[in-house]
Amino acid sequence: QLLSAVFISPLLADESKNNQGEFLGAAETIYPDWFKVSFMELEEDVAEAAEEGKRLMLLFHQDNCPYCNAFVERNLAQKDIEDTLKTKYDVIEFNMWGDREVVSVGGNTFTEKAFAKALNVQFTPTILFLTETGNLSLRLNGYYGPDRFRLALDYVSNKMETKQSFTEFL
Repeated sequence: QLLSAVFISPLLADESKNNQGEFLGAAETIYPDWFKVSFMELEEDVAEAAEEGKRLMLLFHQDNCPYCNAFVERNLAQKDIEDTLKTKYDVIEFNMWGDREVVSVGGNTFTEKAFAKALNVQFTPTILFLTETGNLSLRLNGYYGPDRFRLALDYVSNKMETKQSFTEFL
């Protein structure tokens, strides 16, 4: 009983303070307002993008992800990257733990978290570039710095997926 009094009493005292731990490197990320506002019906999003001569970019992220924050603050802060994304892509963001309803290109309905799981999203950010028909053009797992991300945009923009792999392109 003495041990429980020594160890439990301080815990009970701290409980009233409602202390919470912190994620090291965590930062709230604000995604740009120029991202597409979507009803999360991806077949329609692919078709709308194709009508405008664009492709679809799906960005999977999670709250307090330092690499997601770096993507926004480092990559999207580059004027040329922002301009390329605005003119050649419709960008839709997905919270890999979110509960919004998503309808896939094949017509299956998921929550964001079930969709991320079905796509085997394990890292954030994970970026999927889709072709005009909704097929995968390129998948980026994890953070790519601005220089390498520019190469990915060049690869997808020039429809290189039909000519060579991204690794060969690099």
